Amino acid sequence: MKLKVFVFTVVLSIALCMPLWAQTYYVSSSVGADSNDGLTQSTPLMSATKVNSLNLVPGDRVLFKCGDTWRVETLVITKSGTEANPITYSSYPEGCQDKPVFSGSRAISGWEPHSGNIYVADLAKGNNTGAFPKGINQLFRNGKRLSIGRWPNIGEADNGYSTIDAAPDLKTITDNELPAADWTNAVVHIKGMRWYMINREVTGSSGTTLSLAVDTECWYGCKGWGYFINSHMATLDKDGEWFYDSASNKVYLYSTTGSPADGDMEGSVVVEDDARFMGAIVLGLHLKTHI
Repeated sequence: MKLKVFVFTVVLSIALCMPLWAQTYYVSSSVGADSNDGLTQSTPLMSATKVNSLNLVPGDRVLFKCGDTWRVETLVITKSGTEANPITYSSYPEGCQDKPVFSGSRAISGWEPHSGNIYVADLAKGNNTGAFPKGINQLFRNGKRLSIGRWPNIGEADNGYSTIDAAPDLKTITDNELPAADWTNAVVHIKGMRWYMINREVTGSSGTTLSLAVDTECWYGCKGWGYFINSHMATLDKDGEWFYDSASNKVYLYSTTGSPADGDMEGSVVVEDDARFMGAIVLGLHLKTHI
């Protein structure tokens, strides 16, 4: 996920006093250093963490270098200006086209053949080591988000849903169209009503029958309900489909163009604290923005 930085200002409803002078802080991930003062383009700061620690006052500006990217860093805005003297976040040099980017993803390298058109990258090895502490939840190829593998595919069967033919008990479903595979550890998504899904992990499979970890709780039984399966190797059959195996910390990709080159693929980083905030711009409480 990538967020482009555009000009915006942050204002408190309660007016603050204007300082004798305002500062402009420059920030660059490519040539900056957090030991710099950040007050000139030749001495820029480097990280969002350093920017978060600045004691900004009304009239201050924070400018991020065009063409630079901040990966898995979060800009947290808590300081406010006034209506007349806002705190402004923008970019430099003025008028650039390649706006700075806050990205929650990192490059995945070390892709190797697995079987057929499926390739695998170990997130615990090589340049990937330590970059994905809790795995990934999105995969990008040359900036385009790819689809997680699923069965049936979108456009097949009932637009990507198969039908449960029988439900012998609350933890078992049967589908006569289910492809032959060991579906253990896959996730089944059962379409109840229009506004909710029932998600259950598969603990075992035999022929066309799936055993589930938790009761389905389908209203009046699951027979006739639609469902699809993902989070499993057997779902990979279209170019760009992928699957992350948390047990082995490996990513699998179906590619009809061969093994991805280093840098072609990026994974959205999951962290233990709160993955929603990685590579983002977060506004503190009671702040108003003017875009």
